[in-house]
Amino acid sequence: MKICKVCGVEKSLNFFHKNKTYKDGHDGRCKECSSKIKKEYYINNKEYINARNRNNYLKNRDKILRWHQINNKTIHRKEQLSKYHNKIKRRYGFNLINRWFSNSEGHHINENDVLYIPTELHRSMWHRQDDSILMYKINKISFEWYWKELIMSDTQWL
Repeated sequence: MKICKVCGVEKSLNFFHKNKTYKDGHDGRCKECSSKIKKEYYINNKEYINARNRNNYLKNRDKILRWHQINNKTIHRKEQLSKYHNKIKRRYGFNLINRWFSNSEGHHINENDVLYIPTELHRSMWHRQDDSILMYKINKISFEWYWKELIMSDTQWL
């Protein structure tokens, strides 16, 4: 347990960012206060931050582009990563309802089942596992898409 130096509330250590400069290894501000301070700073200094980022990009454009080439941010790389993630998911016991396809993301219908849906659809609605209402809505949309694709296409599904 630790007391936040901003809000003064005693919280568990997992509510604080790790910081080696402190004795207990955690920052003095809780994550919530830290987030608020950073947002306020960004709002007050938006033009400066954007100009600094723009200048940094222009100054280091070649390095940045080279980094992207090395890390191969292409469809081929995404396919390689997908195959790797499928192995990991199978290893840890996820049940894959369908196969990965280009421009798709894995949507956890529940803790164990994953349905690959288009990235655009997956990101169209904010959701998280512990909110049943949001999960119901995104699951409904996902399954409607899945059944339409299953009926209308000859794609092989698991």
